[in-house]
Parts: sequence; structure tokens; C-alpha cells
Amino acid sequence: MSALVSVTICTADRQIFRFPDLDSAASFRRAHTRVGGAALAAPRRADVRERGENRLLVLKHLSTVDQATSVQIAAAMQRTDHTINKLITKLLDGEQIKVVHRGARGQRHYSITDKGRAEVACHV
Repeated sequence: MSALVSVTICTADRQIFRFPDLDSAASFRRAHTRVGGAALAAPRRADVRERGENRLLVLKHLSTVDQATSVQIAAAMQRTDHTINKLITKLLDGEQIKVVHRGARGQRHYSITDKGRAEVACHV
């Protein structure tokens, strides 16, 4: 009994190639490897973060400043403020950060709590 094998290769420019067996894929890969031995697969983005790392980065940032808005936190993390709103909500629910001031147009200023500082201390 033979196993069914299908191989898919995605190139750096996001072209997808499918092969019926490993030998065909290996042959294609050898023929299309860049000078210097770099593989076809797209390199991992430099800003890809580990699971939970964004949460820790927010807490670390807030531990270095007195207070910050979501826009300031996003700028420190090199993200848009829209992408971290869910994260801020989770940190608020977990009582790791708190709202210390509501500014103009309802803008919230956040500060780290003792529980948040304890989490930062555990990961140092």
C-alpha cells in the first residue's frame, strides 16, 4: 500500500506550486534556489511576534511611562491604534491596566496596575 503525498511550495512572491510527490518538489526546489542557498519560501516578517508578546509589550511600555493613550501605545509598538484596541480591552478586563483619565472626545489614558507590573516582573 502506498501513501498519497502532495507537496505545495509557496515562493517569496506568493506563487503556489503543487507537486504529486516529494521527488518532483525537491527537484523544483533545487532548480529554483537563489544564489547563496536561500530557500524559495518567503522569509518570516521581522515584526512577527510570539503569542502573548504584544500584551507584554503594552505592559512594558506602560511601566515606563506614567500614562498613555491607545494611539501612543500603538505608536510605541509600531501598530495602528485599531489593532490594539482588543488587546487593551483584554488587559482592562484582566485588571492589568486601568483608565486613569478621560480626555477630550472621550480619549482614554491608561496606566499599568500592580497586577500588570507583577506580570512584567515575571517575564523579565
